[in-house]
Amino acid sequence: MKVLFINTVFERSSTGRIIHDICVRLRQQGHDSMVIYGRYPVQSEFPSMCFNSKIENILHGVNTRLFDRHGFGPKATTKKIIETIKHYQPDIIHLHNIHGYYVNIKLLFQFLKQMDLPVVWTVHDCWPYTGHCVYYDYIGCDKWKTECCQCPKKREYPASYGIDNSKRNYNQKRELFNSIPNLTLVAVSDWLKEQLGMSFLKHHRIQRIYNGIDQTVFRPIKTDIKKRMGLEGKKVFLAVSDGWSERKGKNLLYQFTDSLNPDEVLIMVGLSEKDLKSCPKQLLGMGRTENLQQLVELYSAADIVLNPSYEETFGMITAEALSCGTPVIVSNATASPELVNSTCGRIIEKGNISDLRMTVDLLLENTPTKEQCLNRAKMFNSEIVYQEYINLYHSLMEE
Repeated sequence: MKVLFINTVFERSSTGRIIHDICVRLRQQGHDSMVIYGRYPVQSEFPSMCFNSKIENILHGVNTRLFDRHGFGPKATTKKIIETIKHYQPDIIHLHNIHGYYVNIKLLFQFLKQMDLPVVWTVHDCWPYTGHCVYYDYIGCDKWKTECCQCPKKREYPASYGIDNSKRNYNQKRELFNSIPNLTLVAVSDWLKEQLGMSFLKHHRIQRIYNGIDQTVFRPIKTDIKKRMGLEGKKVFLAVSDGWSERKGKNLLYQFTDSLNPDEVLIMVGLSEKDLKSCPKQLLGMGRTENLQQLVELYSAADIVLNPSYEETFGMITAEALSCGTPVIVSNATASPELVNSTCGRIIEKGNISDLRMTVDLLLENTPTKEQCLNRAKMFNSEIVYQEYINLYHSLMEE
């Protein structure tokens, strides 16, 4: 069996690591794989090609910023991707993120329709079924259920400062993405599966497969990182993100620092340079990191991990923290409550600072054990989770 993956990145960020882990399991079972991706070239043990055209990246950006036509930009790179697919002759094509300034979705899906191969599409956010945005729950928008127009999030990723083409995008996506009869959608949470079931993609097969965590990497370890950071004797609260915003709970965490006791500290990982210059003095800020060992040390040393995000289609930070034996506090929004129960953390009312402080105190008084957290984390073990993909591939091949 030959499986070809398409994604924005490979072997970095959550989606890139997910694809790598699936490739590992495919190889272990005697199957082949190839990865096509759009940026950040890496030297990989697996066959892969990065189609990183700076010129096209700029043109995709211009097309998005001025005309709100993300995914409908230049075609030269997509033509090269198509030729690569033809040469590889896969049995299954597995899509992940196809937004990200690197592919023309019209050309790609016209080709996929002609190929008449089983296509699996892991949906990591809401972009595949909206006219513009990747998330909408935070502002309570439900235009995507009928027809997007006059997008209230036009200036957010993929940001447009020109005309609003959300209605046109919505209708073209609906036509393109529904043109493939043998398309199987994989939602990374029950919440996202429910949303897909209300979208224009509802007529396709939809399966839920949680994101997997490599628990040989994310595991409880002994570390002296508190000593190295001068935090011995302190209660450490940790918050991690690839990029902080109000949607991710940044403002709530900033408010939380006002309630910190002298023996408490909040560490926020993933702050921008601008944020690092302006963040509260009580906060220990760090930039974004791809250093997994450092993350594992921080997760293992923390007393509580805070993930108060208002919008999560899964919640990799939550799953990683639990896999390191650390309890997590999440908001009662989107997919976050699926990952946490009373044995391994708590769920708070989103945006409620008093609820956050009270819940932190309650959790410090009655802290879940590492064993309880690890028991919950078993549901995200990549060894188990990614076998579900291989089982899906086999079922599609049989059909």
